[in-house]
Amino acid sequence: MKKKLISILTAITMIGTMASAFTVSADDIITDQDPVTITVVSHFTEDYLSYAAMHDACENITEKTNGAVTFQYYPLEQMVKAAEEFDAVSTGLADMAPLFPGNATGIEPMLGASDQPFEYTDAEHFLRAWDAGQREIMEEVFANHNMKLLGVTIPYIGGTMIMTRKEVKVPEDMKGFKIRSVGMAAGEILKNCGASPVQMSSSEYYLALSTNTIDGVTTSLIPGLERSVQEVVTNILDYNMSTPYDFAAINLDTWNKLNEATQQLFLDSFNDDYTRKVVKDAAEQDAEARATYEAAGVTFYAPTEEEAALWNEVGQSAIDAFLASDGIGELGQKYLEFAEQTRE
Repeated sequence: MKKKLISILTAITMIGTMASAFTVSADDIITDQDPVTITVVSHFTEDYLSYAAMHDACENITEKTNGAVTFQYYPLEQMVKAAEEFDAVSTGLADMAPLFPGNATGIEPMLGASDQPFEYTDAEHFLRAWDAGQREIMEEVFANHNMKLLGVTIPYIGGTMIMTRKEVKVPEDMKGFKIRSVGMAAGEILKNCGASPVQMSSSEYYLALSTNTIDGVTTSLIPGLERSVQEVVTNILDYNMSTPYDFAAINLDTWNKLNEATQQLFLDSFNDDYTRKVVKDAAEQDAEARATYEAAGVTFYAPTEEEAALWNEVGQSAIDAFLASDGIGELGQKYLEFAEQTRE
């Protein structure tokens, strides 16, 4: 019995030793990491889910390195404009950002893979596809632009919707409309409906809607509320056109200045818990946002099965256009295949 107990204790000790080899010790980081200050840029507000998630992760890193790694934050385009963030992190003008891919598809077309219509049924479907192989593809894409992909958030849990000043039930109802949109997929869907996509800053579309310069916007519930869109639209097509997400990325040169233990701490701070917390928070905020729209008199319209089929058709045309774009090729096809393979 005594020998058996000793064997068990020995085994436990060995397991503990093995586990410690894969655990980041705060003392190791403090001892080995030279002091470094990392700049974080964003066009998001400070309480926006993706920005707040990155801020929390960074503060965790500062705490666990005992201040060896600190961060300077520049939200609300204080340092660079939204359309310049991707380049800023790529070139090292800034070190980190929660990047919205729709702002950079002109630089890297593969980022358009993240907001293709009807790609995911819900957040869990996204996570299955992401773990099945989409993560590795996007890691390669970001590495090609001198960036390390750290993690991903899904703040638009309700998806991208069409918000208009007039009722919209089927694609034909959009004919002649001018709609503010972001990204390749939304633009293609609008053109397939006979509408004209309009590019403008999110800070401008409230005035554009209130002066009848545009007829609507494609956005999600939470970002729409940030711009008080509920005051200037009357209808929302209650149909998830796409489930875009934001990428947490760091400049590779900055990344390479960090020692191995600190790099592991970054990866641990931006792991799946980082993603899942935002998913949970987003679901709660989406429900609250929907109630706010309804209280403001905005009507949600859910398409019938026949109407949904028409929207699926124009969505497929957008997917076909994406896959035919320069710079997509087999990588884009493979990315979308992971979504299909993990669909339930």
